Amino acid sequence: MVTRHDILILRRLLMKLLTTSELASLFSISKHTIRHYIDIELLTPKERKENGYFFFDEENIYKLYQILVFKNIGYSLRSIKTILTQSNMAPFFIEAEQTIQKKIDELLAIKNTVHAVVEAQNSYKLNEISFFERSDRYFHSFPESVVENGEVDLIKANNMNLSSLDQIFYVHHENEDIPCLESKKEEGEFTFTKGTYASMSFIVETEDCIKQNIDLFLADKLLSVRDISQNQLLFFENVYCSLAYNSATIFTVEMKL
Repeated sequence: MVTRHDILILRRLLMKLLTTSELASLFSISKHTIRHYIDIELLTPKERKENGYFFFDEENIYKLYQILVFKNIGYSLRSIKTILTQSNMAPFFIEAEQTIQKKIDELLAIKNTVHAVVEAQNSYKLNEISFFERSDRYFHSFPESVVENGEVDLIKANNMNLSSLDQIFYVHHENEDIPCLESKKEEGEFTFTKGTYASMSFIVETEDCIKQNIDLFLADKLLSVRDISQNQLLFFENVYCSLAYNSATIFTVEMKL
């Protein structure tokens, strides 16, 4: 793509009209594209010879540059034809900048999700115990009004504007599994302090699978757990792990050593 700097240089050097091939080469586009712009009266050559050859001057170069810029922004050729009739095209660039920034933000959000999925696959291995260094984490339980039989009613929770509903944690506390959201320190009911945590991820097909796999996790010789009441136990649906599988739900359990 030719730049504004290239145009300024060309302006000083241009001593003759350009052919279609030369203009196409300058902008790294096909001659067919230029001819199409001429056919739809988007671009008007400086000269047209009897033999059908077109020749282009500096004004044509700028016009083609404008066309390609607006096309790359995302405007249709029909819209570009209308835009080029305006004496001041700055408002279209201002609007385009805002639209492009919105797209950039959306793509960054998608990139972050993709990165999280890839990181989850690298970090959490199914049915294997891994070890992580965690910073202090704080959790608060859901209001009783949105919890039924130990499960969160996501519709009710959403209506209460509760955040991070895609990541629900369960804190094992006094022989109960309490559904929680991660929170700031001042809001937390449960604190999982900084330190080394053992972790295991597993596929869940039924509710019994969760308890069975947690029991297997706690029984592993690497952990030597004698009394679970003395340990901090946390488990959650590992959304980013689950996204990489077809019709599989992955849970992860963690315990501070």
